[in-house]
Amino acid sequence: MNIDIASLYLILALFFFLLPVAVFVATSEFRDRQVYWWCVGGLGTCLAFLLIGLRDIVPNVFSFYIAHIFIAIGFCFRSLSLRLEISSNIYRTSLIYAAVGSIYFLVFSVLVYTNASEFYRLNWVHGFLVLMSLDLLLISQSIHRDHKNKGGKLIAWMAIFILIGLLVRMLGYTTELGGFGVFEQGTDQYIGIFFIMIGYVLGNFGFIQLRLEKFLENKKAVDLQLADTRNKNKSLEEMLEEKNALMRTLSLSAKANSMGTMLGAIAHEINQPLGAIRLNTELLMALNRRAGDREGFQTSLEHILQDNERAAVVVSSLRKFFVKGSNEFVPIDMSEMVSDAHRILMPEARLHGVSLIADIEPDLWIMGDQNQLQMVALNLMNNAMDAVAGVSGEKNVFIHLFQQEKRVMLEVSDNGPGIADGRVSTIFELFNTTKEKGMGMGLWLSRAIMDSHEGTIKLLRGQANETLFQVSLPTYLNPDH
Repeated sequence: MNIDIASLYLILALFFFLLPVAVFVATSEFRDRQVYWWCVGGLGTCLAFLLIGLRDIVPNVFSFYIAHIFIAIGFCFRSLSLRLEISSNIYRTSLIYAAVGSIYFLVFSVLVYTNASEFYRLNWVHGFLVLMSLDLLLISQSIHRDHKNKGGKLIAWMAIFILIGLLVRMLGYTTELGGFGVFEQGTDQYIGIFFIMIGYVLGNFGFIQLRLEKFLENKKAVDLQLADTRNKNKSLEEMLEEKNALMRTLSLSAKANSMGTMLGAIAHEINQPLGAIRLNTELLMALNRRAGDREGFQTSLEHILQDNERAAVVVSSLRKFFVKGSNEFVPIDMSEMVSDAHRILMPEARLHGVSLIADIEPDLWIMGDQNQLQMVALNLMNNAMDAVAGVSGEKNVFIHLFQQEKRVMLEVSDNGPGIADGRVSTIFELFNTTKEKGMGMGLWLSRAIMDSHEGTIKLLRGQANETLFQVSLPTYLNPDH
């Protein structure tokens, strides 16, 4: 063959330039650190062959020194790129490759500086390349064994082809059957370069296959994780719905339990207007018999109407507290709701000598579940009346509903004995109660309801060391007002 060997090195340089560029472009959708390192390795080898091919054109420092720095960079970066597949301690591995590359360059520089024969320089260069190719073979075998992919197998064939090319070239100049110098023509030169080119093509295809399989594996893992996350989100939504349903049920149950002591007072409160209606009806019957007292007849009718309205108000307020309501948050007139609770509790308060005093600002709206918020208001008022039950003097319970900035505030206070300091920190815990027959669920459930409404419930100290519970809820701007 009469092809100039220097020209073959230049062709190799172009070859080692085009393939890394092709890899870089082909891996655009899944490019990572390994791709960058592999391409740097290829471009390093490209520059090494370019400078060697231009030996008689460029200064010797480039072809004898700089070129071999790029040889070390090329093989070390390719090996490091593949080591990332099987090694977690890449920092330690990088130091080892840096040390090997530095030793290679230093020894070659000493050989050049001492004018050692080209035979020794070629042996040192090819010995280093054989060592790095064996390392590449071992890495690719480990990758194929661990991941069972085609990419690892192709890279293994790359290492084998490069080893064959190197060994043929070494056999040529050691036995004098081939070209002795770097540019001396010989069959071993052509065979060596041919095998290196074939090996490098296989290796780059293998690397692309490796990265593609890794990308698909990661994508599959991400898809599985997304599916798992969606399932967990669905389960969480179902759990939240179950929690809300439980809270609604508990709210109704708590209201029903708290109504037990009020029913007697409410019955007494309704019996009064009903008894008055009976008396007025009997009077009407008597007046009708006399048929003369028209003025008394009209007065009795007015009394009947007033007593009927009193009974209707009590029944209407009671009915509102046992309406199940919607499962979704709706605009609620907090002023009307607290007024209804106050009206329902008034009969029981009068029965037990409790002054139930309400100061309610009108037209305060919030968004929420009316059933749950009714339970909170009723629970706080009942607790306050229970707290003053044992007071010997005046029994006062104060209800204050007002707006503070963008919050609706409900405060319920009493002049009872207060809550012991040791119980303040646990007052909102489940099954924690200060009542002999209490279940310890009311305040715990109230706090859970407040959390779901983006609100708060706090235990504070009022005037004269009174017990004061404060509820805070976001204001809703009612578009109808």
